[in-house]
Amino acid sequence: MALFSDGFRPFFLGAAAAASLHIAMWLSFLFGDGVAPAGQSPIVWHGGELLFGFASALVAGFLLTAVGNWTGRRVAGPALLAALFTLWVAGRIAPWAGASSLLSAILVAAFGVALTLVIARPIVAARNARNYPVVGIIAAFAAAAAWLAFRPSVPPLHAAADALLVLMVFIGARVIPFFTRRRFPETSVVPGGLFTWIAVALTVAAVVARWTPLPSLVTSVVEGAAAVSLVALLFRWRWWATLREPMLWILHLGYAWLALTLVLRAVEAPASAALHALTVGALGALAIGMMTRVALGHTGRPIQADAWMTAAFVLVALSPLARLGYGVLPFDAARIALILGGVLWSAGFALYTVRFVPVMFSRRLP
Repeated sequence: MALFSDGFRPFFLGAAAAASLHIAMWLSFLFGDGVAPAGQSPIVWHGGELLFGFASALVAGFLLTAVGNWTGRRVAGPALLAALFTLWVAGRIAPWAGASSLLSAILVAAFGVALTLVIARPIVAARNARNYPVVGIIAAFAAAAAWLAFRPSVPPLHAAADALLVLMVFIGARVIPFFTRRRFPETSVVPGGLFTWIAVALTVAAVVARWTPLPSLVTSVVEGAAAVSLVALLFRWRWWATLREPMLWILHLGYAWLALTLVLRAVEAPASAALHALTVGALGALAIGMMTRVALGHTGRPIQADAWMTAAFVLVALSPLARLGYGVLPFDAARIALILGGVLWSAGFALYTVRFVPVMFSRRLP
């Protein structure tokens, strides 16, 4: 089947569907007659589905496709892809099928371990040292899933979010300037180089500092420095030149949300604000942008945003603005902002799902 001919096909569809359905279910739980899975903390379920449901499928789809390009080796055939996807789906269904919270969490952790092994094999075999950090980050993400299995609480969710933060900074610094220079060769985009590695190192240091008993002032300084380095990268990549190109501005916007996440941490804003800047803002924008670009490019289609794609970008881009309003607006307005943010997010990823179902089930165009 064409669906299992490439890693991005099943996992990007799964990621988009999970993003849309879960937030709709979460809003129903908060403001309607919806329920959370029996035996699970609603907050842990919500965070776990966002990170180990939506985000893990996104990461799987991207890496199962990209690692083959990086190493020149086949990463996973149709049978292995189908098995991995089935394991991911099982983790989504288990809580609603009467499985214990422990079994559900073990399924999630098993998927993380399996994905780590699958992507590590070709990278190590090819001695592709440039991408060893990716293996380490995914292993850390899988470790957070395993931690959640044995301690269903908020700290493992924060650990997984931190792993995603580092991964998005690292991968984004490689692909965003490349895509920008390729689309606008006349623009003096400055890719790679020592400055990029400094930005990545500062981000890692900021994450590590958050988990160590350093004075809060020291941690804030490191986080602030990391934020400044990411903003500097955006200027080196000439972000303003992308405003007329939806396929690019959505990626630059996602990277800007990474910088804002670090700023919110540095000024010790409420943890929820920083976490949603990272997940709804950065992850949402980078996800919808990369899922669209990869799906078009790897199926032989022009990498151009049509009206459906642009509408999905706009909806997802507006969602975090509404969501962050929840923490600063009066009570009634805050409720409206929270609902609006969720509706925008769900609608954006629902548009992606509907638009790309025919693409994912079709063979690559000649």
